[in-house]
Amino acid sequence: MDKRFVLIVFGTTLVLLATLCLASIIGMGLWFKLNNVNSLVPNNASINPNLAPPNTTVITNPTIIKSNPIEDNTCNISLEPGEDKIINAGCCIQGDVLVDEIPYFDSIQNTGHLVVMKRDGSVLAPYGASVTRCPANIEILKKGFFQAGACGLNNGCSSVIIYTVQ
Repeated sequence: MDKRFVLIVFGTTLVLLATLCLASIIGMGLWFKLNNVNSLVPNNASINPNLAPPNTTVITNPTIIKSNPIEDNTCNISLEPGEDKIINAGCCIQGDVLVDEIPYFDSIQNTGHLVVMKRDGSVLAPYGASVTRCPANIEILKKGFFQAGACGLNNGCSSVIIYTVQ
């Protein structure tokens, strides 16, 4: 095989990779600009930098949460963007939130976030969130993330992370 041919193929591959990287960076910048996103965490979100992020695992076989004696309507609320509210144990939160100033989200749009509250906590919803009573089977809520419109996408979220606040 001719060395010039190998160098041409290698050089062309590098140029194509550099072009793809540049297009991705420009595309992300345009997406942020078109959607009026100034940062991944809004200015009104208070994050304590001294707190380490929670150890998070994706739950594949969630445990059954026993019913809590609080009334059902306590959990059936919507949090407006920027709203801060005490959420009771036994509630499940769908959305990007901070619980007691600890973030339970990432910067990937197609990832859904489900927070299972096993204790009361102060919840800040920078982009809004939905709060419901946790069902006996968390899979019921998890399936909703894969339906059209979830994560703001036509095909729904591509993955779901389930957090437990204890």
